[in-house]
Amino acid sequence: REQHIRRHRATSNICTNETLIALMGAMHMSLLGPEGLEHLATRNMSACILAKQKLAEIEGITLPHFAGSHFNEFVVELPKSAANCLNYLDSVGIIGGFDLSRWYPTQGNWLLVSVTDQTKAEEIELLAAHIAVWSAIKEVAA
Repeated sequence: REQHIRRHRATSNICTNETLIALMGAMHMSLLGPEGLEHLATRNMSACILAKQKLAEIEGITLPHFAGSHFNEFVVELPKSAANCLNYLDSVGIIGGFDLSRWYPTQGNWLLVSVTDQTKAEEIELLAAHIAVWSAIKEVAA
């Protein structure tokens, strides 16, 4: 919001911070150039494809939108609670994704996984290995 104008008279809701982030993005893309931007996008897409393949190999895990178009994030349906999975991953030092039941309460087992050009193949392998271990753990009745 325009900080120097009272809320009811402001004509926009753009903060300086948002403008600076947009400026940084524009500068980064211009420094990359067309070929660099394409290379960056290809690295993002390649990481996504690898992550989808590795997670799809785990027994009990499905990808509800496997055939759909994705860039660098996708949904994984887990055999148990996504919140439980994220707690387990957090305990081993991995940020595993976003529990979609926070937005869609009926999708308690859905996890949104995101990768970037900075995500290494080894990190994807580690995520898949830990999700496989978590998925194999039998829940104990209380």
